[in-house]
Amino acid sequence: MTSASRVVISLHGIRTRGVWQKELAPELALGGFVPYALDYGSFSALELLWPSCLDKQVSWLLGAYERIRNVTGCERPSVIAHSFGTLQIAHLLKKHAEVIFDKVILAGGIVPVDFPWSELLTWGRVSWVMNEYSGKDLWPHVARRVVPRAGHCGAAQFTDNHRALHQVGHAYLGHSDYFSQGHFRYQWLPTLLLNKRAIVDDLHYLMRVLADQSGLSPTSLRCSVLTEQLPGRGSLRVVPGLRVGEFLPAENESVRMDELGSNAAPAMAFRLGREFRPSARDIQALKHDLKKHDAIHQKLEWSVALPIPGKDNPRISVGALKIDGLEAAPNLLAMPLSDNNNVIKVLLRLGEALDANGFIEG
Repeated sequence: MTSASRVVISLHGIRTRGVWQKELAPELALGGFVPYALDYGSFSALELLWPSCLDKQVSWLLGAYERIRNVTGCERPSVIAHSFGTLQIAHLLKKHAEVIFDKVILAGGIVPVDFPWSELLTWGRVSWVMNEYSGKDLWPHVARRVVPRAGHCGAAQFTDNHRALHQVGHAYLGHSDYFSQGHFRYQWLPTLLLNKRAIVDDLHYLMRVLADQSGLSPTSLRCSVLTEQLPGRGSLRVVPGLRVGEFLPAENESVRMDELGSNAAPAMAFRLGREFRPSARDIQALKHDLKKHDAIHQKLEWSVALPIPGKDNPRISVGALKIDGLEAAPNLLAMPLSDNNNVIKVLLRLGEALDANGFIEG
C-alpha cells in the first residue's frame, strides 16, 4: 500500500499524448511520489464542441481514479492537469461527491473562473489548489467561447477566495510553457511535498496573535517563508503559496545570499542564524522601490527576519521567516520576536515541515 498523499495523477490536454507527463514522472519519483500519467489519446478541437465529449471523459477519469486508489491504497491522491485535463478534474469533483484529492495543480486551465473551490476546500474534498495562469495564453479565451461548460482560468484568476487557493500569474508563459524541469522543481514539487494548508493556517494564526499582542489590525501584518530551494544558486526564494498578507508582484520573491540593503534581512537571518532587522534607512529604500507600484506599501514601518531551525540540527537554518508591518508596533518590537513563544512554536513547526519532506535537498 502507498502512504497517503504520495500518489500523483497527471492529465494532459487535447492534440497531445502528454510528453510532459513522461518528463515529469522521474522528478516525482525522486521526490518520493508514485506517478500515474493518464493518457486518453489525442483529441481534436472539433470533438470538444460536443457536450457529450466531456461527460464521456469524466466517466473514463472516474474509472481511472478508482483503479488507482484500489491498486495503491492511497485514499487521497494529488493531481496535476493541463488544458482539457483541468476541465475533466473540475467536473469529476462536481459530479462525484465521493472523489477527494490532496493537492490539485492546474496549468493553462479551461475551468470557469467562478468554479466553487472554496466549498470543496471547506468541505475537505480538496486540501490545496494551485492555479497557474498567464495573460499571454489565448487558448483559454477560445475554449470559453466554443467549448461547452469551459472557462478561462488559464488566463485569469478564479473569482473565489480561500487561503488554500493559491493563484500564480505568469507574465509571459504560453499555453504549453509550463513543462520544464525548473518549473516542475520550483512550482510543482514544493506544492506536492509540503502541507501548505497547515503552514498557511499556522501563519494566519501567528499574524492574529501578534496583532492582538500589539493592538494592530491583522491586515497590517504580513509574513513569508523563504528557503534555499535550489542549493548552490546562492539565493533564498519565497516558497510558492507561503505568503500571508497583501503583497505586490513587484516585491522580491528572491534574495541573494550576498545581497546588502533593504532586501537582505532574510539572507542575513538565514546565514547568521539569528533575528535580523533592516535599518530605518533600508526600510525607506524599500518603500522608495515600491512607490511606483502601490501607495499602500508606503505605510511599511518595520520588518523582521528570523531563521527557521532545522528539525535534526536546530543550529543549521533551513529557511527564513520574514514578518513585517504596515503600522508602527512599538509594543511588539520592544523585545526580539525570537523570544516570543508563539513565534518560536511556529518556527519549530516550519523547520520540521521543511526538513521532514526533504524539501531543502531540492
